[in-house]
Amino acid sequence: MELLSEPSQLNSRDIALGHRRVYTPATFIKDVEKSGLTVDEWGGVYFKPLSNAQIQDNWSEEMIEGFF
Repeated sequence: MELLSEPSQLNSRDIALGHRRVYTPATFIKDVEKSGLTVDEWGGVYFKPLSNAQIQDNWSEEMIEGFF
């Protein structure tokens, strides 16, 4: 949506809530491993607010990727 200049930038609400960083998968794994732990498995979730037919008929690939 290009609301931020880069994906890891904190917005004013993030700062007000005390957030300190935005992780990417790579930066998260790096910090976990730096702490002496290991990542054994990595995955994600898909937020699906509509039926398959509604998504197929009305969403672009970019919109689908945005919900993943």
